[in-house]
Amino acid sequence: MRAVHGPEFERRVREVFVDLVDEEPSSWPSRLERLELDDATRDRVSTLLAWEARLRGSSGDSTISGLQTPEPVSERLPDRVEEFEIVREIGCGGMGVVYLARDTMLDRHVALKIVARHLASSGSGATRFHREARAAARLRHDHIVQVHRLGEVEGAPFIVMEYVEGATLAGAIRDEHATYDRPVRLRWIAQIASALDHAHASGVVHRDIKPSNILITNAGAAKLSDFGLAELVDGAGHVSMSTTLMGSLRYMSPEQLDEAEQTPDHRADIFSLGIVMYEALTGRHPFEATSTAGVLRNIVDGRFEPPSAFLPDGPDGLDDVCARALALNPDDRYRSAEEFRLDVERLLAGEAVERARVRREDGATRRAVL
Repeated sequence: MRAVHGPEFERRVREVFVDLVDEEPSSWPSRLERLELDDATRDRVSTLLAWEARLRGSSGDSTISGLQTPEPVSERLPDRVEEFEIVREIGCGGMGVVYLARDTMLDRHVALKIVARHLASSGSGATRFHREARAAARLRHDHIVQVHRLGEVEGAPFIVMEYVEGATLAGAIRDEHATYDRPVRLRWIAQIASALDHAHASGVVHRDIKPSNILITNAGAAKLSDFGLAELVDGAGHVSMSTTLMGSLRYMSPEQLDEAEQTPDHRADIFSLGIVMYEALTGRHPFEATSTAGVLRNIVDGRFEPPSAFLPDGPDGLDDVCARALALNPDDRYRSAEEFRLDVERLLAGEAVERARVRREDGATRRAVL
């Protein structure tokens, strides 16, 4: 059975991973070997670096000699998983592999995600995955990708979801020729805030809000995917580095990065959606830096340029909405995703929003963006 590690272990893994990941990949094995680490920490960091190397595979060899290779979901593309015929692979990452499949019982296309075994191989991890996935399956909202069912194949859990034809918000942000105007992008944020409010009211916290988890349908609506998958970790509810590779780290709240300070709650989702909104409108990450470690330092420091610095013709009040969503102290953020949504709607309508006031540690106040 896989050992369950606590937050101190995960924090140490995160520190080592962030310290190494911005170095040249070929130096990772030797750098890792020189560090004084216990076997469990070394193995976890090695696996994460191997996943990172695989994710960078387009620029060269996706494997680095000397790193512990992450356990594959499957050695081959399956032809069928229970009543689902596999059509093709449509995505792959640290969480697992997503396939386009045909439901032979209902004659419809679905997205079938086979979760990487190492994320739910312990008894507590598997139990947690099924509990949270069942909670996600109960969510019914126009802007949430519907979960249809759960199962297991060759010891790996799988989840069957609504198949959404379209693109991701990440793709829209990267595409310099995208025709989506600012009001459309704000409307997407409002839709995702509505989805989050519904989930939070149902006791479900996403914890992995990022552009690649927001799907844009061919009809132009936004849908939030991967509910429940972000906490496939230990029985205590700590976010594991195994599920927070490079893409997720950049969208995590300060309290997710250091759970010793405060246990993350639904307001972590609000912070992450604030990052997504800023990036969707300006084309840049609010906490951008020359390295991953720099981005994380900027997040925990809580300082960023106001969006108006890059969007001078943006709507009045945008700086204040971002300041509240991205407040360092969760108590200074929007109390709910619905509050966030209402302010985004006010931006769309040209109405005034409340000026953001954020507390310092010494009790003084300042604009979060100054």
